[in-house]
Amino acid sequence: GIYRWILGNRNAAWMGFLTRDVMEKANSYSEAKHMLMTQELLAPAYYILGGNSTGEGVIITRGLDSVEDVQELNITSGRWFLLQTNYDPSEKPPFYDDRRTPGNICVKQWGQQNVGHKSLFNVLVQNLT
Repeated sequence: GIYRWILGNRNAAWMGFLTRDVMEKANSYSEAKHMLMTQELLAPAYYILGGNSTGEGVIITRGLDSVEDVQELNITSGRWFLLQTNYDPSEKPPFYDDRRTPGNICVKQWGQQNVGHKSLFNVLVQNLT
């Protein structure tokens, strides 16, 4: 990514500038999602996007030129929250640093009706590994 940019290919976006463009130019959740999924990037990235309507939420795992994975909320099938750690959602985290499994357990134990600032903070401060 960065090597292509140094060599003169200016088609790819810096993650921060793309994020800014999305916040300035996207008029809807679907437009923001499309922008984050289609722009060539200089480095791989995770984009976590939430909309202003129920069910609008996605984690986009991006490579330089393509989308590697998309995890979306799906309230009707019971997927009412998304959790992102330092590892791709489509891959199993290493056994010595699995924060995803205990994080999911914590959020599920609270339940959707009890989610709030205090409960989410408690998930974040748990010694999960």
